[in-house]
Amino acid sequence: MSGGHDASEIIHKDPATVYHAFDDAFSGVVEEGNNGEAAAKGQISTIDKVPGKSIDIKVNVEGKQAVRLRFTFAPSGSGDTKTTADIDVDRAILRAAVKREKGSDAAFPAIPDFALNLAMQQLLHEAAAKIEKGEPLETPRSTYAMAGGSNYSTYGQADWGRQYREQESMRKATAPTASASPMMDPDQAAREYMGSHSSD
Repeated sequence: MSGGHDASEIIHKDPATVYHAFDDAFSGVVEEGNNGEAAAKGQISTIDKVPGKSIDIKVNVEGKQAVRLRFTFAPSGSGDTKTTADIDVDRAILRAAVKREKGSDAAFPAIPDFALNLAMQQLLHEAAAKIEKGEPLETPRSTYAMAGGSNYSTYGQADWGRQYREQESMRKATAPTASASPMMDPDQAAREYMGSHSSD
């Protein structure tokens, strides 16, 4: 995390190239999110763009903002791009939506902020590898769905609290001393968490 952002990454391509890669990946997801089941539930996604500079995605549920996902792109060094990601989730709105749909909010676990931040960092890291190779970004459905942008009810498909407790116990058990570096790989934790929320 850098400069107050949830995640940041230096991508070794120019801002226009990086922006277009993210635009291509997320615009389709937003368009898809406004069709079918999600729209029938009163869920509307919008995307605001400043070409070459930023992409701002918002998900409203029954007129209230539930999720905001923002990417910015700025020149860094010779031809590189500092890419940042910020995510804001209104858990109360999503919980209320799940309760309306399911009749109970018990299936909506408390997703810690650091889990969302790890997911954002992993998304940027993987995006950097793709863009630097000149490959298109894979549609980031898992992260978008995890944030509630695709189907907020999918939150109930994984017990994040249990997974976190298990990983924390393993980290404590394998750490040789209190001063040693943690053995848990945060990128791996993010990958496992995002994978558990992937759409079919």
